[in-house]
Amino acid sequence: MTMELPPLAYYIYDVQAATEIQIFTTSPEKLKTLADLNLADLLIAQKIKGAELRRTRSYVLQRTDSDWKGTARIFAPKDAIVFSPLFGLSVIGSKLSPETGFKLSLLQSDRYDRPKWSAGLSYNLNVLSSYDKGAFSDIQDVQSMNAFFMATARGSEEGLWRSVGAQLGYVFKSTGVLNYSIKFGLFTTFKGYQLGFNTYFLRNEEVLYGLSLLF
Repeated sequence: MTMELPPLAYYIYDVQAATEIQIFTTSPEKLKTLADLNLADLLIAQKIKGAELRRTRSYVLQRTDSDWKGTARIFAPKDAIVFSPLFGLSVIGSKLSPETGFKLSLLQSDRYDRPKWSAGLSYNLNVLSSYDKGAFSDIQDVQSMNAFFMATARGSEEGLWRSVGAQLGYVFKSTGVLNYSIKFGLFTTFKGYQLGFNTYFLRNEEVLYGLSLLF
């Protein structure tokens, strides 16, 4: 759909050569014209180099009188700087916390304009409190800066574990035991949501664990 291809496809498999050829047509009648074509000769006649094919998004062969003309659409990977706000909920230790923040990342896409990997920095703010007898008390804010890297698996289908990343952070301002702690986490993204598991290494050598769901 994203490549704007014709609606019908004809597949040719060469199992020994680990090669698959996909031929797209606008009508079933046009498939009959394949009997008059020698695709191997056509590709050899175009003298396409392997390095060029790997950078080619599509290759169009058009008949001009008695000859064939090939046109390659080369799509260079793109880099983009992305700014994203973050909102959601976290559990740190045994306490539920609202979480907000933002992240600034460098995103690289493949030749099909799909995310390939991203890296950057994020700022996260959590609010912890105790609730007793209808009132909140012992309110603590937990602010951290994090560096992260996320890789996206190849393929067009989106899945829960298609994107997996890791982050390393530092809690630089907190009014509780989390102050000046080191934060390490693993996370995955799915349809705009980010699910993460975090470990906080406290100054007293104790460890707290946390879960987060952000969008």
